[in-house]
Amino acid sequence: MYLKSELQYFPTIISSAFVFKSSTVDYCLYDPFRKMTFRNRCLITGANGIIPLTVPVLGGREQKVTYGYVLIDHRKDWRRRHWRTILSAYGRAPFFEHYSDGLEKLFDVHMEKLADWNLEIMAWLSRCLKIDLPDRSSPQESTASILVMKKADIDLSDRILPKNYLNGKFLLTPPRYRQAFEERQGFYPNLSILDLLFCCGPWTAEWLRLAGGQLWVDQAG
Repeated sequence: MYLKSELQYFPTIISSAFVFKSSTVDYCLYDPFRKMTFRNRCLITGANGIIPLTVPVLGGREQKVTYGYVLIDHRKDWRRRHWRTILSAYGRAPFFEHYSDGLEKLFDVHMEKLADWNLEIMAWLSRCLKIDLPDRSSPQESTASILVMKKADIDLSDRILPKNYLNGKFLLTPPRYRQAFEERQGFYPNLSILDLLFCCGPWTAEWLRLAGGQLWVDQAG
């Protein structure tokens, strides 16, 4: 399957399922950077509910460059803050210790470009899940100097957003798993892949394979 989907920061569970069941993926690195997407944010859950984590970017949300050239704003110590927030939220999750060392080292990595950072995250997830990453499609220059891409089998780009990630048109009875704070606040579907990973551990890959067969996208929506 050839997938088009923006490269997300610790991507949502649905996006992860699509990516890891694809043979080739176009990460939309040549598309304009859009605000209010999961390109530089993710959602996890803590004792008091949903926690948004946002990677600050130079120029703020009003970027005028393509996604692949967006620079991270390292003037703020966001990496330490994100790590401490994740540690506080999932420190007691069943499989957190299994992945915590690798994740902490990941947050020590300094990347200038947001896309490079997100690719590093995908490589880490691939190692954790023991699933090979799909091939990345490469745009080709035409004689008219226009970037040409093969038509995707599924175009998920900018379809799953912070404003609609719970929208039913992206979900078809997805399997549930036991979340860290479910007894207190109920179940939250389609959070960051980190939530599934820390709660399900080695079974995360199988969950994604099963979920991948039950996901659909309303292409006309």
